[in-house]
Amino acid sequence: RMAQRGEGMVRLSDDQKKRLAALAAKTQAKIAEIEILHAKTLAAAQAAGEDAEAIAKHQDETKRAIQKLKDAAEAEREKIRAESKGV
Repeated sequence: RMAQRGEGMVRLSDDQKKRLAALAAKTQAKIAEIEILHAKTLAAAQAAGEDAEAIAKHQDETKRAIQKLKDAAEAEREKIRAESKGV
């Protein structure tokens, strides 16, 4: 990605690599948690006979929650990477 933006390759320290890996694992775990909760909520909504609009609303909320999480993780990754540039 950085090459696409015209930035050179940046060497990451071992600590940065570990923090990025931990962040990725934490993000994936939280996404999985959201998806599990969504599946439970969706099943309950269907069992309760909610209409398609209400079910779509649950799905949209889940997508927004996952995107918000991904955006926050990307911002954190950028902060970690920026440490290599002395920023």
